[in-house]
Amino acid sequence: MKRTDLVKRVAAAVLATGVVGAVAAAPAVAAPVDAVPDYRSHLVATSWQDLLPPQLNCLLSTGWAAFCLGIPLS
Repeated sequence: MKRTDLVKRVAAAVLATGVVGAVAAAPAVAAPVDAVPDYRSHLVATSWQDLLPPQLNCLLSTGWAAFCLGIPLS
């Protein structure tokens, strides 16, 4: 396999991963701001994860992207 073929395959894989990530993140971006309550206003940050947006904090703590975005699994 030539090096250019490998680069094309890697570029296609990166592009496909970006498209899948954008599709998965679209509901969170399109959701109104009031859909997710902001509990950070009255809590003191105890760790660096508390400073993250709620969806990203959920993803890092649980590892379930669909659950954190509110997408039903069944």
